[in-house]
Amino acid sequence: MCTYHGILEEYPLISIDSFETHNYTSTMFFITHIHMDHLVGLERPEFGKYVAKINAPIYMSEISKQLLSTMAPYRHLIPYFKSVPIDQPFALTIQSNDPVQAKKKEGANHDSIKNTLSSHTPHVGETILVTCFGSGHCPGSVMVWIEGEHGNVLFTGDFRLYRGQTKRITHLHRRRTDDDDKDETYIFKPIENLYIDMTFFRPDILHIPTREVSCEALILWIKGLIADKSNTANIYFKTRYETMIDEIETRSYEFFIIKPFSLPCRLKQLANVVLLILMLGAVYTHYILHDKFERMAPGLVFSLLLLTRLIIHRQVAQREKGLSAEKKPMKSEEKTEDEDVEQESDDQESQSDDEDKQKATSDKKKEKKNK
Repeated sequence: MCTYHGILEEYPLISIDSFETHNYTSTMFFITHIHMDHLVGLERPEFGKYVAKINAPIYMSEISKQLLSTMAPYRHLIPYFKSVPIDQPFALTIQSNDPVQAKKKEGANHDSIKNTLSSHTPHVGETILVTCFGSGHCPGSVMVWIEGEHGNVLFTGDFRLYRGQTKRITHLHRRRTDDDDKDETYIFKPIENLYIDMTFFRPDILHIPTREVSCEALILWIKGLIADKSNTANIYFKTRYETMIDEIETRSYEFFIIKPFSLPCRLKQLANVVLLILMLGAVYTHYILHDKFERMAPGLVFSLLLLTRLIIHRQVAQREKGLSAEKKPMKSEEKTEDEDVEQESDDQESQSDDEDKQKATSDKKKEKKNK
């Protein structure tokens, strides 16, 4: 869980993943990814007014921008959302309304915040170089790498990197010069401050398996469940495991099944839940409130909800009946065709019988004449 106040010590006019009152000194904001503990204060009307007043940009990845734009509490901030390129450095100019007043801003009552605001005061118009690259945490998640006059800063946010994977982050490296002692062609750039989010940190866990190792273990576990014929295994995945699901489907498609969404079942469940909630509300109203009208209200509300439940069940039943009725006409049409064939055959038989009778009658008449 993100607990940092979000203000960078080297660049106190920049806030990352925090949008509370003490961040109202900043003139630009960054979001590493769309998880609620990294969006604290973003939905508040006060923050919206502050951003609108100074026209402060809110930088994030394109995926994060699309996700955040669909969420109702943040739609009023869409004009200030700015998507950043991935793995491509871009320059930003830090703007400041009044750095001196920023130190005295209300809400900066925490000692660490006071120290941050007083330790550095960037010059107005200072240009920094920003690079955002994937952190492997969730769709759209990025790390923020800042290079400027006050030092290089890396803000990780939540991340999932393994030993050796930092080699792919080329912007953290520079080409070796003659003054460097190391023999490598590329070496790490100096980092003055590392803001690291240790979501996975637990003292009793000294090793975190890679995603590939975790996927192999999961596939073996699922195969073991399916191999045991005495078990009926229902395995559910949350939406944040898309990568794992794709790998399982590719490697072990023979047991990968997606159950379709059942609307009638969901409606029935919804009706039962609503009825239960209203029953609890009725009991609460009956025993807590003592006014006569409010004593009558539970019964009225209960009756209304019971009627609603019956209506929903009736609609579901009609819908299921309609689906079954769509299949019956095909059978009835087939039956009608069969009946028509049988009727034609009966008509032909009756016609042939009439002809035989007429022939027999004419033969009798001829015999009488001959006699």
